[in-house]
Amino acid sequence: MLQKSGASLGGMGLQLWKRSDDAWPTGFEDLGDAQPQRLWKVCEKNPGKTDWRDKRCIAVVGSRKASVWGKACAQEIGESLSCSGICVVSGLARGIDAAALKGALRGPVPPIAILGNGLPQIYPPENRGLAEEMVSAGGLLVSEYPPGTPPRGYHFPQRNRLISAWSEAVVVVEATRRSGSLGTAHRAQEMGRTVLTFPGSVVGGCHAGCHSLIRDGALLMESVAEVQEWVFTGRDSSHFLAQERRLRELWKACGWKRKGISPPEEQKLEELQRQTGWSAAFLLQVWWRWQECHAKDDSLDQGQV
Repeated sequence: MLQKSGASLGGMGLQLWKRSDDAWPTGFEDLGDAQPQRLWKVCEKNPGKTDWRDKRCIAVVGSRKASVWGKACAQEIGESLSCSGICVVSGLARGIDAAALKGALRGPVPPIAILGNGLPQIYPPENRGLAEEMVSAGGLLVSEYPPGTPPRGYHFPQRNRLISAWSEAVVVVEATRRSGSLGTAHRAQEMGRTVLTFPGSVVGGCHAGCHSLIRDGALLMESVAEVQEWVFTGRDSSHFLAQERRLRELWKACGWKRKGISPPEEQKLEELQRQTGWSAAFLLQVWWRWQECHAKDDSLDQGQV
């Protein structure tokens, strides 16, 4: 029965990873009550000794039914990040996820894949070879589901929150309006992470989800080089200023001009959504960025936005 839902990794070591362990990812704390208490992992090299908290991680995600361009772009991003010392985090899904992981394996930093089923089964089964290559290279396979749990549709949105929390930013390479990667991006925004995405053709809908993210405040990337620039400068030169102006206008509209303010309550969020047309996820991302900038710019405390 289990073999129908995935190909097993066989004898590779499966370990229990507890929240109390020293190497537990610190980003999970941002999940609050949704933080898992334990995970299962497969990691061949120096099992139990790798401190994943020392890894700078960026998620690369997107559609399962990706275009040739999308998969090539994801692979290039994965390789570029790995060669720059960044750990790529993704699911093990078909399309963008698998391409990003394959690209990362070309570099020196092995990637992390978070699954929506129980290890040691691999889903989809055609990615078993990729999973084995990851583990052999020192990468990590992770699941919050007990061993042998088959994949279910509702597992994947839950899994996506772990991808968001583990990463300092999420890159959405290609996504339709119904892509699960949009949930990963929105959860990342809610936790104050940066979302980067690529525009594309308006014909066919392959990038409709990406365009939606851009409207909600994601940084627009036009090349892999721009992703690299953001990784090492914290901003993309061609679009950051326009984004910053948009944020400052919203700060003024929200009246966020004093220190110690709490995130907007649900009723206030709904009001702001009606006023601006922006999503709740983006509004929360603005609040987090306001907090960061407020610490660096005392003039904001005086309402000089």
